[in-house]
Amino acid sequence: MPLHGRMMVAHKIFSAKMVYQVYFTGNFMSFFIALIW
Repeated sequence: MPLHGRMMVAHKIFSAKMVYQVYFTGNFMSFFIALIW
């Protein structure tokens, strides 16, 4: 596998982690806000 291909795969994994983290944090924040209200 060429280096560029590895970079693309790593970028996709990184993007997926970022999306999951933002989604998870957003859900946690809305849950926390719901508890406060």
